Amino acid sequence: MRWQQRTRPLAADHPLHGRLIYEPVTSGFERGHLRAVEDLLADRGPLRHWYRPPQEESRELTARLVAAGSRAIPSVCLALTRFLLGAQARWTVDPQRVLAECALGGHMAWSTHGVLVTCGHKPVAEPRTDPVALAAVSAALERWTTHPDVFWEPARALSEASIAAVHALGGWQQATDAELRTWAGADSVQEWALCDSFDVEDCGICRPDHFMAGHLDNDTTSR
Repeated sequence: MRWQQRTRPLAADHPLHGRLIYEPVTSGFERGHLRAVEDLLADRGPLRHWYRPPQEESRELTARLVAAGSRAIPSVCLALTRFLLGAQARWTVDPQRVLAECALGGHMAWSTHGVLVTCGHKPVAEPRTDPVALAAVSAALERWTTHPDVFWEPARALSEASIAAVHALGGWQQATDAELRTWAGADSVQEWALCDSFDVEDCGICRPDHFMAGHLDNDTTSR
């Protein structure tokens, strides 16, 4: 779960008045979810800052996908499938939920959920992927979610790299194969990979006062 520093003042009679307060990004401003920072640290720490990955990583991943040509998006889909299966075995929270919550903004979160459901239920056959791109995406997903001090925002970063690759290759058909384009979930994947109207800075959320609780394999994000 993502937590942000509360900027709206609390009423003088609020029990947390005068303390540094955080609230869940996805839960609005409900009174019952507000937490003093020392309580949040004690209950869910250690906390990690929540950032977008460095742009050089996104550019490098985009280059790998562009080099993969029509195997670019199939490689992304299989990497997501394998990541979800591995995370389900290691984490005590639903990785689909975590990655969808990473996608800041309602439309982006909705399209991310759709592609995760698709990839989670219908894996792409490995011969349809590019081994270098597949390895690069898989490594990036692991690196972004397991850093001890920072939780890099995986859903947005991977979508941005996929968007850039699709555009560089000349369009959706050039970044996919015929089988993927006739998938039952192809529409969800295409919308996610072309969802370039989303801008997290406009939402005012990508700031260093946002935190993610601990490691995802100790159930700290589900409380």
